[in-house]
Amino acid sequence: MSTIFDSITVTGTGALNTTISNAAAVDLGRTGPREENIVKIPVAANIFSAGSHLYIEGTTNYNGLRNVYAVSSGFIHIYAKYTAETFAGTETVKVAIKPKGPYEFMGISIHLGAAPATSENITVTVDADAGSAFDVVADNANLQSLADHATPKENHKVCSAKDVLRVAWSNTDLKTYGLKLLFKMLCVCAMILFSADVYAAGSGTCTLSLQATPQDAKAIQLLTITWTGDASNGSVPTITCPAISGFVILGVTDPGSTAPTTLYDVNMYDSDSGPVFGGAMADRSATASEQAMPLVGGTYGPRWINGATTVTVTNNSVNSATGTIKIYAVR
Repeated sequence: MSTIFDSITVTGTGALNTTISNAAAVDLGRTGPREENIVKIPVAANIFSAGSHLYIEGTTNYNGLRNVYAVSSGFIHIYAKYTAETFAGTETVKVAIKPKGPYEFMGISIHLGAAPATSENITVTVDADAGSAFDVVADNANLQSLADHATPKENHKVCSAKDVLRVAWSNTDLKTYGLKLLFKMLCVCAMILFSADVYAAGSGTCTLSLQATPQDAKAIQLLTITWTGDASNGSVPTITCPAISGFVILGVTDPGSTAPTTLYDVNMYDSDSGPVFGGAMADRSATASEQAMPLVGGTYGPRWINGATTVTVTNNSVNSATGTIKIYAVR
């Protein structure tokens, strides 16, 4: 079993949840810092700050963990592809995670600008996919008179791929806070014994080539990954790539002649099991070529690598689907 650590951060001055207003999403186009597409989501309360990672539920097109690029009166601005949608006013924005694989909750840490006077608990609950009978409280602390709190180590919890981890706190005193939620992905390898019905297993290859610039004949390192989904379930094995040394600047995904599942995911991990793109290669198009820069600490930019890497293709259920991934790094 290998591990991949990750975290989300949230800042604000109110409760850890709000509702989406009964209004339409607004497309701001490619107005992000590096021409990423930005969508304005109407919210009932401006309680979160830019840079927060928030979990949206109940919408048709914007569910899941989203990075907040900016805030304005009555809106949060998120990195997202735009799809027209008018919200009912019942959808929610909150602090939660639902990683795409089994994971372990490693704890939260929260720092307050000032200790609250009101007696209120911050709670972390595992919302089990198996049903409410299996829900577990992973942390429950009264923040009255406290400026800092961290989850005790003994409260770590192993969660399945479909469990949602939810953090709640009313913050009646409207204290400014900085919250970090740490979790650890669990990559489990299993041996499968097949019956006499034999299917073509998923596969992937990765090659390294050097590309020239006017100043340096070997300045750009290009990893080219080709993959094929399993003929029985569409799964793709983890693909090991040659070692590179430099800054990863861009990833490009191209669906093949047998298109994968819409919104399939691509991830790259370095030798320390750290996510290179920080989720920026999630939700890939099944019909068009797309590109993304690494997302590091909520900001898009180069990501240093020195050593071997692995690439994963997940959430594809199309049998024998194919695709190509190109990763560019500069020395």
